[in-house]
Amino acid sequence: MPAGLGLHPYFPATPWTHIQAGVTGMWETDAEVLPTRHVPPPAGADPTTGFDVAKAAFDTVFTGWTHRARITWPDEQRLLDIEAEAPLDFLVLYTPPGEPFFCAEPVSNITDAFNRLEEDAGCMVLAPGESRSASVRFMPSETISTR
Repeated sequence: MPAGLGLHPYFPATPWTHIQAGVTGMWETDAEVLPTRHVPPPAGADPTTGFDVAKAAFDTVFTGWTHRARITWPDEQRLLDIEAEAPLDFLVLYTPPGEPFFCAEPVSNITDAFNRLEEDAGCMVLAPGESRSASVRFMPSETISTR
């Protein structure tokens, strides 16, 4: 049976909310948000160097994720570290323009992975009686604003 795992948490977005996550690539998508082409992250909104979520519009699967992300709210002097373990090897970022929220989603597979079994799409195939699990840690703390 094909299977995939993931968490889909929503986080508050302010004009200064910033995210950083080590990644090596991303999937461009079509109008139906289905992956079309694997490319490097864009300059100016590369999660590896970090970006303000209000300045990007993503509904995108990032690849080569290091299993770590940091979200900071400098205007509120707080941060959240996220750590995941395999098989959550991909990170989906959903940053809808003008909305007071965004999503940073550790997942085991890319969008449409069940139709891409021949690719490195992360789809798991479970045998009868087999199970899989995943672990994510969310570690909030306070920080000093640097802006």
